[in-house]
Amino acid sequence: MFRWNRDFTLLAVASGCLTVAWAVYNTTFSNFFNSPDIGMQPGEFGILEFRREIPGLLTVVVAGLAMRIAAPRVAGITMLFMGVGIAGFAGVHSVQSAMLWSVVWSIGFHFWMPQRGMLALTLSDKEKGKQLGELGSAENLAALIAMALIFGFVKVIGFRWMFALAGGVGIVGGAICFLIKERTETTEQPRFVFKKQYGVYYLLTLLSGWRRQIVTTFII
Repeated sequence: MFRWNRDFTLLAVASGCLTVAWAVYNTTFSNFFNSPDIGMQPGEFGILEFRREIPGLLTVVVAGLAMRIAAPRVAGITMLFMGVGIAGFAGVHSVQSAMLWSVVWSIGFHFWMPQRGMLALTLSDKEKGKQLGELGSAENLAALIAMALIFGFVKVIGFRWMFALAGGVGIVGGAICFLIKERTETTEQPRFVFKKQYGVYYLLTLLSGWRRQIVTTFII
């Protein structure tokens, strides 16, 4: 049984909410984009993926500015971006609007990923590695819940309502993050460290990113 303090519990609930939102989007977006209502072509989806990845590159530039803001607030803001971006797909009727909301949620996603681990380690009382794994378990459970919701309701309420509800859950997660108390004894802020012995890992990570973009584009 998990034994978490108040703030770590809030983080787990918030992260679970965001996982539900992301899982709903990630499971249904290809069918939605390929529907007659949108009719996105493979070339257009390639452009969308290119634009969506731009916030990931800007993360390096803006991360330094974010360090001046309390980590829970940064996490809350990033979750709000992601929730609003996913909810925005409920009103998408064109390729251009799909690209717009993809960039919005991508901003939140790319800024949330580094915050997740740092917050988890900061808010853990003890056995930090174990609690980081427990957070992952909670997120996996949230993903399974999202899959069940999609299976049970997507044919009833349609893609747009699924995006709206999923985005709303993500926004709730962002609001919960603002309830987490800032800790003065925080862990060291993340910095870029490159080590020669991890070269193969860096290469595999790069290839994994390429693989995802190629596979995702050919889904359409």
